[in-house]
Amino acid sequence: MSKEIVSSAWELEKGDHISCPTQAASGMLRHHAIVVKVISDTVVRLIHVTAQQGHNSSSLVLSGAASGHSTPASVKEGNVDIGKLISNGDVYRYKYSPGGCLSPTEVIENARSGLKKEFKYNVFDNNCEHFARWCKTGKMESHQAEKAKKMLSM
Repeated sequence: MSKEIVSSAWELEKGDHISCPTQAASGMLRHHAIVVKVISDTVVRLIHVTAQQGHNSSSLVLSGAASGHSTPASVKEGNVDIGKLISNGDVYRYKYSPGGCLSPTEVIENARSGLKKEFKYNVFDNNCEHFARWCKTGKMESHQAEKAKKMLSM
């Protein structure tokens, strides 16, 4: 698997796994999402893990990291303007090897199945990257969580 910088929303396709910097941890972490469809040159319909109402993404990440416990979150579908992130070179699309991922229809079905239940967010074991990779491949993995675990163990 590799990643590439997205230079236009029109490059994205249904079922793509993308990421951008989060506001949490001074942008050192990336927020991952699944593309449902491209609406315009800047607006994309996404399915992604978000903080529940009354919480922001920083508190979601920080409370999950500090406690080591699950934090209530939810999976949402909606239109997101990523134009500024694209113009800054901050949106990545993840490219999976042929046969290394599910069909776009299956990816969207997996993602939409998350809309129906509470998401128990944990920065190390069940974060937005785990969700996006599970939607795409059927496997719960997070490269940024693995890096964080290694850094914390040093």
